[in-house]
Amino acid sequence: MSLDKSWLSNPNRRSPEYQQGIDSFVEMAKEHVDKDGNIRCPCTRCYNSVLIPWVKMDYHLQIWGICRTYKDWIYHGESLIPEVVVVDEVMVTNDMVGVIEDVMDECIEESNSAQIDTLFQDPIFMARLSQFMDSKKASAHGDEDDMDAGDD
Repeated sequence: MSLDKSWLSNPNRRSPEYQQGIDSFVEMAKEHVDKDGNIRCPCTRCYNSVLIPWVKMDYHLQIWGICRTYKDWIYHGESLIPEVVVVDEVMVTNDMVGVIEDVMDECIEESNSAQIDTLFQDPIFMARLSQFMDSKKASAHGDEDDMDAGDD
């Protein structure tokens, strides 16, 4: 299910557009609670590191707003499979560099060190970080091969 996410960039959390976005997000998210009725809270205080009832998540989002860099709602119903593009036989995940940089910037700005530690314990985050680092290594090795080819 794909929802309009344009409201995420709206700085006015009291605007009708933002409130409608929160309401739509909560409607989608509450269908994905765990067996105990809890879900990760993506507010700017919890940053998906805390499991709470969806009603409390709704309250947190109304009070503190959603973390603006949480655009791939993997904990709240969106697919875990990223869009992949093949470029010169190298797999590149769209916007992965920007997403990781945004997540890290947001963590530094909005989170304390305990929440950052939690992020590095998140297997999905670590898998994406590993993919990013592997793509950087592959890219660096490709550049070295190009330079070696010119030595002949």
